[in-house]
Amino acid sequence: MMKHKQTLPQKLLRRLYHVPLEVLNMHPQVSPEPEVMSDLGQRLHAAVKDLKQHAVDPVTGQVAYAQVAQSALYQGYRTLTGQLANLNLDTLGDEQAQRAFWINIYNALTIDAIIALGVRESVQEVPQFWMRAAYHMGGYRFSLDDIEHGILRGNAGHPFIPGRQFGPDDPRLRWVLPLDFRIHFALVCGADSCPPIRVYDPDKLDAQLHLALFWLNIHVTSIQSPSHGQVRLPRLLMWYSGDFGAHLGLRFGLGKSLVLLRAIAPFIQDARKRDWLLGLQAPVPVQFAPYNWSLNGA
Repeated sequence: MMKHKQTLPQKLLRRLYHVPLEVLNMHPQVSPEPEVMSDLGQRLHAAVKDLKQHAVDPVTGQVAYAQVAQSALYQGYRTLTGQLANLNLDTLGDEQAQRAFWINIYNALTIDAIIALGVRESVQEVPQFWMRAAYHMGGYRFSLDDIEHGILRGNAGHPFIPGRQFGPDDPRLRWVLPLDFRIHFALVCGADSCPPIRVYDPDKLDAQLHLALFWLNIHVTSIQSPSHGQVRLPRLLMWYSGDFGAHLGLRFGLGKSLVLLRAIAPFIQDARKRDWLLGLQAPVPVQFAPYNWSLNGA
C-alpha cells in the first residue's frame, strides 16, 4: 500500500481546498522484475532529456504542452513513471546523483501534471497544484511540494506554511538532502517567470547548477547605478530568502536585504555590480519583480 504522511498544517490546507491525494503514475505498466528496475534511473533520465529536446524551444524556453501530450515520447515517459512505484530510492547513488534525480523528476512531474490536470493558462487554475501533483515512488507518495521543500531544501518546509514539510516520524526523511540554494534556478514551476527547463546529469551537476545561475544574472536587472543604490531582484529570492541566509521576514516585506545581496553577489557576472554588492556596508532599497504565473507554453 502506498504510504503518505502530512503535517497538521498540510492536512488543514488539503481539506480547505479539497485536494485529493492522487498520484499521476498509478497505471498498469508497473514492473517489479529486478533486471527491469536496475537501470530505471538512467532510462528515466534519457526519457526526460528526449522530452526536453522535443518539447522545449531552445531560444524561448517555452514548452509545447499540446504537442507533448500527443507524442510517443511522452507515452514512453508515462510508461516508465509507472515503474517508479517499485524503485528502491536507496539505490540512486551519491548525493549528486540523488539531487540530479530529484530535480529532473520535479521538472518532468510539472510537465506531466500540467497535461494531466488540464492546465490551460496558468498552474494557478488548479488549487494547490504543487500539493496535488505527485508520483508514487518507492512505496511513498511524493508531491511537488514534498520534492522541493522536503527533499531538495533540507526539509525546510513551504515558505508560507508553518513547520517542516516532513514531520519527525515521516519515513521519507531518510532521503532528505542538504540544501544547495542553486536548485532554485533549476526547478521549473510551469510559469513564465520560472527558470528554463534543463536536464541535469549526476556527473556534471555542479557545473550545470553553476550555469543555471545565468538566470539569476538576467533577472538582477535594475541596479540603475551603484551610486543610486537601487536593486531589482527576482521574486523567488524574496520567497526563499532564508535559503540564502537572509532574514525570513523578507518574504513579508520585513527585515534587511544586506545578507541576501551579499549571498548572491559572488554569482553576478558584471564585475561592477558584483563589487558594489560585495562592498555594501548597509542595506539598500530592494524591489522584487512581479511574478508572471502565465503558463510557460501552450
